[in-house]
Amino acid sequence: MFDLEAYGYSAQIDVRALEYAFILSEMWSMPPRRVLDIGCAARANVIIPTLCLNGHEVWGVDVRPWNFKHPNFHFVQGDARHMEFQDNWFDVVYDVSAIEHFGLAGRYGVAEYDSDGDQRAVAEIYRVTKPEGMFLSTKPYGPSYRIEGSLARVYDREHIKMLFQGWRLEKALLLGENRVTIYKDYPLANTECVLCVKLCKEKVSQNHD
Repeated sequence: MFDLEAYGYSAQIDVRALEYAFILSEMWSMPPRRVLDIGCAARANVIIPTLCLNGHEVWGVDVRPWNFKHPNFHFVQGDARHMEFQDNWFDVVYDVSAIEHFGLAGRYGVAEYDSDGDQRAVAEIYRVTKPEGMFLSTKPYGPSYRIEGSLARVYDREHIKMLFQGWRLEKALLLGENRVTIYKDYPLANTECVLCVKLCKEKVSQNHD
């Protein structure tokens, strides 16, 4: 009998799975840390269970409810643009294609339009991240910037640099069709793809004059 699955004809690449793999690969050898997941109530979110099992203390923030239970997981139902965590609290913060939706009315129960919703969220992430802490993010990316109604923002190089202004870029990856390309700077995109970035919060130097 011809085995369709064995020949790979039923196999499909889910870009979200590759985004999850990026986050986990950057944290896999890391000792237990205090971690924040922005927009955690996503389909098949395997990151939080994996991190909890590896000893990390994980918080998740989402406007939607999420029912995952684990002693190392703490869920906060709320808006990531206005978080109540103290300054410099988390070692690692990440979002998997979440922030591009923030402030776009008509989805996830959002009624009020906020054109700067994504920037407000990144500013809050910066506030709650420790100096030299890590921010991992994945974003829809393309040759030009646009907003797809109430769905999402698609960023280009100019707008992604504006969004992450103040962070130090450690690594950028483009997830395109049948390829993964690594860059040391924000790349130009010829076609629509997914951008994955590893960012670091700069440590403010103390001048003693």
